Amino acid sequence: MMFLILIAVLFSFPISAQEVTVQDLQKAMVDEDAPIEITIPENISSDEKLKNGENPNFNSKMSKQELELLEKGEVLIRNIDNIRNISLNMENKHFSKELITSMKKIRPRYLAEVITYIPYDGMEDLPERFDRILYNASDFTGIPYWSEESQQWFDLFSYAELKDKYSKGNKEFVIVDVVMDPLDVVTGRFEVQKTKSEFLYQAFNETKVTYCKIIECVKPEKMEVAIYVFYDKDSNNWIMYGIGGVRAPRFPIFHKRIMVSFMNRTKSLCMYFLSKL
Repeated sequence: MMFLILIAVLFSFPISAQEVTVQDLQKAMVDEDAPIEITIPENISSDEKLKNGENPNFNSKMSKQELELLEKGEVLIRNIDNIRNISLNMENKHFSKELITSMKKIRPRYLAEVITYIPYDGMEDLPERFDRILYNASDFTGIPYWSEESQQWFDLFSYAELKDKYSKGNKEFVIVDVVMDPLDVVTGRFEVQKTKSEFLYQAFNETKVTYCKIIECVKPEKMEVAIYVFYDKDSNNWIMYGIGGVRAPRFPIFHKRIMVSFMNRTKSLCMYFLSKL
């Protein structure tokens, strides 16, 4: 039965990923008849990878080619598939270590990164902008994604309702019920931390992810999507680092399709945040 639900999920989710500019993402959010073409970097040789310490924000898992795409203002999407392939430099910023430690606890079997640069000038208050977006839970039902299988746009969430919000220490918490068709209602917990130069948003599934209320697909606290924004003074840019991970069963025949489908969920959420800035 688990196999059948995963197949159903596959054909309901998009199966695409891409590198595009922020402007392209914003245009696609408005023009639903303009699907974005997809390009994914091929495997990079070791000679083309960054050396540790060569860039303060990323480690040797990031290639020079990928860094050049970021410097051109493109959105880089990486199917990393394994926690060891995370490109973020964990020692660079205050929240980066906490983010990666949290993701390691999930032990994800599907993992993707979404990274882009956002010019600082004119966006000096970016952490506050992200903070405001978070509390508009009802707007989440308008987040679109493009389904290659169906060749049309769908909503990432068909239902979203804010249930509670509170603060504890230096963290803000938001509890939201959402529906990701064809799955059942899931209670999500958003956690937010911010300073003048950093913003960390993490979303976890507080309840299990089920189908028809009886088939368990993902256990509680085993799915996380995070958006980490921090200031890079060398380039005078904000860096938006998105990462999504889930611990779910693997089926070798369908692994690639499931991975890309999950990657598209992470991409769609990041697109939403970018379009609202």
